[in-house]
Amino acid sequence: MSRLVIFDCDGVLIDSEPIACAIMARVMTENGFPLAETDIHAYIGKAGKETYADIELRFGKKLPDDIRVQMHAAFRERLDADPMPAIAGVADLIDALASPACVASNSSHDYLRTVLGSAALFGKFPDRIFSSYDVPRPKPHPDLFEHAARCLNVHPDGCVVIEDSVHGVSAGVAAGMRVIGFCGGGHCAAGHGDGLIAVGAETVCASMEEVARYLAGHGYLR
Repeated sequence: MSRLVIFDCDGVLIDSEPIACAIMARVMTENGFPLAETDIHAYIGKAGKETYADIELRFGKKLPDDIRVQMHAAFRERLDADPMPAIAGVADLIDALASPACVASNSSHDYLRTVLGSAALFGKFPDRIFSSYDVPRPKPHPDLFEHAARCLNVHPDGCVVIEDSVHGVSAGVAAGMRVIGFCGGGHCAAGHGDGLIAVGAETVCASMEEVARYLAGHGYLR
């Protein structure tokens, strides 16, 4: 049976969530939408378009038309000063896989190219990076994972998804795939894994070494 490992990006490949929350809180506040970093935590795992729509509803007014441009510029400025940190051990894990791997994220292609490039991971997924902007519905719907598996000609039974959010785990389960809940990101507080198990993660791992042991036990490593 063909096999495929599907990585989420933020919080799985790169330890970006604390950085992203800080940047979004600052940009939103500067534009008259005062939000704290803790407020932004509620949007982890959601697609950008859904997050922006919810913020507009919360404040009862429209965000600036260039809000995505502002966010991207803020990330660029941050990454020019300090590269995006990859999750410890993830590059070695990707290199050890016996089967192909891809990225499936609710983020945009521009963002994924920027942050994965900064973390020196973009080149590890040639032509295998998928965004929710490629499909009708983002996570927690299964569309994105189904699209990735279809493009790479792998049945859902042969796919393992690695996700750090409830939305992502829910999407992987809905797609009929095995899901590892990852709790090794800087945003994961005590009990984070319990929420991932509750929505269907088969197991939870706090490090890429634990992920590697799970994948080795299921025939995904060389």
